[in-house]
This record gives sequence, C-alpha cells and structure tokens, in this order.
Amino acid sequence: MSWLVWRNRNLKVHSRKGLPCDEIWNMAGNYLYDLESCDADRFPCPPRSSRLRWNPPPKSEFKLNVDAAVNIKNGFIGLGAVIRDDRGVVRDAAAFSTTGSMDVEIVEARAILEGLRMAACMVFFPLLVESNVLNVVKMCNGDFFSRYEADNVVHDSCNVTSFIFLTQKL
Repeated sequence: MSWLVWRNRNLKVHSRKGLPCDEIWNMAGNYLYDLESCDADRFPCPPRSSRLRWNPPPKSEFKLNVDAAVNIKNGFIGLGAVIRDDRGVVRDAAAFSTTGSMDVEIVEARAILEGLRMAACMVFFPLLVESNVLNVVKMCNGDFFSRYEADNVVHDSCNVTSFIFLTQKL
C-alpha cells in the first residue's frame, strides 16, 4: 500500500497525472489477495537470520542505497535510491521507471547518478554509496574500466568519498 501511495505521489509530482484514490485502493486489494493466495509451501520466505540487513554509515555521515531492475521481456526499467542518516532516518528517496532496453549495470549506474544528484541538492555529505552490482562499484572505485556505456555514466558520478559493495546472503 505504501508503495502505491508513493508511486502515485511521484506520478502527480512528475507528470501531474496521479491515479484516483479508489483505483489505488483496488490495486492494494488485488496485491493483498495475490499475497494471501500465494502458496507459501512452494515459495517459502528465507529464515529471518539470513535476510539482508541495512548497516548505518559512520556517525554524522549519510548512506545512499540504490537498486535497479530490468525486465527485458517487457522492456521495463526501474531504479530507486534512498538516503539515510547514521540513525537510519530516511532523509530523501526517489524511484524512477521508464521503458527501453538497457543492461542492469547501466541502470544501476544511473541509479547512483540520480542518488548523487539528490544528495548534492540537499547537501547530504559525507556520503557512502552502497550498491549490489560489483562491476559498477569497481568502476566507481577506479578498480575496473571498460568501454561499456556504464563506465561513462559512472564517470559522471564519481566525486563521492567512498563506494562499498553490498553482498547478498542467500
């Protein structure tokens, strides 16, 4: 439900075309129905201890977490960024979607770039950037170079103190 409200807010802000409240409510009901009808035996949740946990940045610093998704079949691209302070308080967040055909590394690099733009506007520095795409992190840290388009996007955004790679536990 929160995601639907946030998405509708972004639609109104960016395109001035939000959805009516009753449509959001119906969509939320459909998501809830889908969740309740899901076969938990076929799709069990991982044990809580193995789930990824967010770690705060050092005191008086901020952390930018980014993520990207590419649905090649439908041509859907989504990216998101959230900035939190050392207490875990969300200071800014954004989600963007578009259509097209791009590699996930390019989209992840774009998420970093958009997150850095948010941080610069609000002066959220020093900033730690966290991504789960190792090649993009290596490019940001100068440990990996390519002729690939993601490298160009990364070079537009590498004026940040440090980048870390977030490993995912399975």
